[in-house]
Amino acid sequence: MFTLIRKIRKKLIEKGKLRNYLFYAIGEIILVVIGILIALQINSLNQKKLDKDAATNVLDRLIQDIDADYNRLKYIDSTYTKNLENIGEVYKILAMDKIESPEQLEKVAFFSGADIKDVNSVRATFDEMINTGSIYKLDNQSLIEQTIEYYRLVDDNTYQSREDRREFRNLFYGPELLDYWYIRSSSKNNLELAKNFFSDNNSDGYKRIVQSSNWSGGLVSRGKNRNTLLIKKNRALKNLLELEIK
Repeated sequence: MFTLIRKIRKKLIEKGKLRNYLFYAIGEIILVVIGILIALQINSLNQKKLDKDAATNVLDRLIQDIDADYNRLKYIDSTYTKNLENIGEVYKILAMDKIESPEQLEKVAFFSGADIKDVNSVRATFDEMINTGSIYKLDNQSLIEQTIEYYRLVDDNTYQSREDRREFRNLFYGPELLDYWYIRSSSKNNLELAKNFFSDNNSDGYKRIVQSSNWSGGLVSRGKNRNTLLIKKNRALKNLLELEIK
């Protein structure tokens, strides 16, 4: 095309037809501009495709992280359920007038109290998105908000779980329970020691164990409620992510 135009231009100049040459020159410029615009458009489309592919890759990795969190959350939920059952059984035994059964003595003597878990969230992809600012390049504002909200709840849950563990340790590992912990650390006569410890339900140690079991139930129930909320938010976020990459 350009070779033909150059030949025509040369002939027109040789024949002195300047006016006609100018028309051809303008046409040549227009063709060059059109070619540049087409190239820019193609480059823009290619860049958009690359950006979309990169965003899809990041969202795919985020879904994998979310699923890893979900598995951990489900495990924590089952742990809390078992912990609450155990706490309930211990509390019932402690409410008895007299504890003599070896099985019951063993259960209350080796009661561990509230087992509060951290999510230990897999958040490498989210942190990368925040640090690079790529999360704010997403077109879906609802997705941005729900992703940030989910990880904020994870952080809040981690903080509260650590506070609950600290609160429980202060209650359960106090000096009033030295005799109780001696039962657990003794290599022999555990049941006899337990029988002596739990023979007086008006002792300070006995009352502290009752208080600890009651407190444990409240802490674990609170942890389970937080965990249930995180499971709900986790599944909602995954659904939104899957819709985004379809």
